Amino acid sequence: TKFNDNLAALRTLKTLEIEQRPATKSEQETLSKFVGWGQFPQAFDWRKDYSQYQKWEKERDELKQLVGDEGFASAARSTINSHYTAPSVIEANWKMAERLGFKGGKYLEPAVGGGYYIGLMPEHLAAKTNVTAVEMDETSGAITKELYPSANVHSTPFEQHATPNNCFDLVATNVPFAD
Repeated sequence: TKFNDNLAALRTLKTLEIEQRPATKSEQETLSKFVGWGQFPQAFDWRKDYSQYQKWEKERDELKQLVGDEGFASAARSTINSHYTAPSVIEANWKMAERLGFKGGKYLEPAVGGGYYIGLMPEHLAAKTNVTAVEMDETSGAITKELYPSANVHSTPFEQHATPNNCFDLVATNVPFAD
């Protein structure tokens, strides 16, 4: 179901790109169900368990058709660290940021994924916060741009992003990690 939700989000994203328009509320709902590729390594890596890889052939073919070879390679690379943070953890982080004195300002999300930290930011903070987000997976970055058009979203690995020193009031994320 989640993989199919991802495909539905990609179909929606492709429609938006072709029609060159922002997402409707309904389309934003579809986009918000995108959960990244970390849960689906078996769809990408034939070397680990070929029988599992074969089971994903139909879904993998549609994904390749939607994102092309470069997008597919990007999605495959992201399986190692594309695991999105649970809303309860994000909400707790926002409460902690407020307790520590954050009242709005310049906020950096260096591993934005599908934009959950942006979407779960309390409204009173969102009204006073300028968001910069970085995401290495191009698809996740494009979806975040559609969901949060006022955010400054960069689709590049964070280590390659030119982030100025002493520019942000808050940096909050659940950083990707792997071996």
